[in-house]
Amino acid sequence: MALGDLLTTAAVKADVRMEFANRTFDVARTGCFLADSKILPAELFGGGGRSRRWLSDPWTSPRGHPPDHILLWRLLAHRPHALLAQLAESCPEIAEVKTVLAALPSDRDLLAAPGLESGELFWDWSTDSRDTADHLRTMAETWGAALPSLVRRARSLGAMPRHAPATFEEFMEALGADSAASLASEWRRCGMDVPEKYVELATAARRDPLLHRDLGGRKGALGWVDPGETVPPGHVAKAGLLLGLPVSAVCARLTEYGLGVDAEGLPERPGTEVATLLSERADGLWPWLSRSEEIRPGHVLAAAHALALEPREVLDRLAGLGFAAPMAFPGDAEPDDVDFLRSESNWPLSLYEPVPYVHLFDSARRRNCSLQHAVDRMRAYGFTVPLRPPRYFTSLDKELLRRDGPLQWVGVTTADAMPAAHVMVAARNLLTSPGALVQRLTGYGVDVSCPDVPAGLSFASALELLRISEGEDMFLTIDCDVDLYDLIERSRAMKASIARTARWLQELGIPVPDLSGTVRDALSRVPGRVGGLQR
Repeated sequence: MALGDLLTTAAVKADVRMEFANRTFDVARTGCFLADSKILPAELFGGGGRSRRWLSDPWTSPRGHPPDHILLWRLLAHRPHALLAQLAESCPEIAEVKTVLAALPSDRDLLAAPGLESGELFWDWSTDSRDTADHLRTMAETWGAALPSLVRRARSLGAMPRHAPATFEEFMEALGADSAASLASEWRRCGMDVPEKYVELATAARRDPLLHRDLGGRKGALGWVDPGETVPPGHVAKAGLLLGLPVSAVCARLTEYGLGVDAEGLPERPGTEVATLLSERADGLWPWLSRSEEIRPGHVLAAAHALALEPREVLDRLAGLGFAAPMAFPGDAEPDDVDFLRSESNWPLSLYEPVPYVHLFDSARRRNCSLQHAVDRMRAYGFTVPLRPPRYFTSLDKELLRRDGPLQWVGVTTADAMPAAHVMVAARNLLTSPGALVQRLTGYGVDVSCPDVPAGLSFASALELLRISEGEDMFLTIDCDVDLYDLIERSRAMKASIARTARWLQELGIPVPDLSGTVRDALSRVPGRVGGLQR
């Protein structure tokens, strides 16, 4: 790889032309990017499609889709191209770009990293500070390259922010046997911002259990008090209970570490009941309630169940600790209602977040009650649920209103319109028309993203647009991420413009980012861009 970089650099300086994947390139403009034959349109490589040999070589083809700014970088490097003209309709500044950074063979490895098990390369490795540091160190050792030069190149490629922030959690989990100071020094050499406060608190956390978020509770749980947070009252109460310290002593030690502490309302010697009341899952363990968030009704019922108290008694005791009651709390609340108010992972649902429809189906099944009863109980606690189940279910209702039926409810919440994409696939499987299902859903009080097949599409072509892979019976859903690469590929398959394809997907209820904003954001990060949207 180092030799490839040297040869490419020489070719760029000499302004030579080079053949790659059945096409001759102006290397001074394009450089040499080993994944070009995978991510760029097939007609750029010989006109008749991509070479199978180039597509199948793992050393040229990271798996997955390239980041948007890298795709745009390579399109700009290989211009002119019709795709750029289309993208310029959404972002005219593209036409103003004069030059971009010439690629080096090693850039592919800076932008992709091996999977943990397969060893195959995957795009976009810079999501975790530990991975970033490990990747850069490995590349430096493998190539014999200087770490600072790799950091500079990675930044120029947009692979990491100019001041890549590390989280305290990442720092602690990577610490191992190293000293906090030496790890901080190493990470700073890798271009990451490690505040000195991390070093101080990490050093203290090795000897003081008071700084462990879990406080010896749940097996296998990790976590440490973060330098930027205010330590919640539940942590203070649990620490006093486990360490045999009064609240005032716990607060004094935490304050010595420069941490903010919230101990309002706590008795000097809290008991186990206080820890239970202040834990989000009513189990006396982290995570703890925060005074910045309203108490969730499911927490009140879980605590009532755990402490063998009436819900109203729990509210009174929480009020004594300085926590306000939920906005809506029915007079007929009973502990068994908790099944409607917490997720399968035992987290109380928030009134400020939409409810997944599958939660309604699951909770009704767990309680062996009607779907209408589950809806009614959630509404009683202040949740907005537009669903109106029919009083008497037809065979079609039974098919549509179940978790694992032909209609995909996973990912759809009470704040969403049902994606027409889900309706199309269900209509196909039920051998009926999309319009018939839309009529039924709106009768349930559930909006649909569009009333029929979008203009310009047939039922069959809409399904092809939504198909995830050629030949596979899987389709896009509301949970899918459609990036610029996917949008371009689908527009080419549909023989439609990128903008029109994006509109179709949006009408079908598939989340597609604003095309203009997406392209502008990508352009702002294009490596070495001169002209157009300068930083």
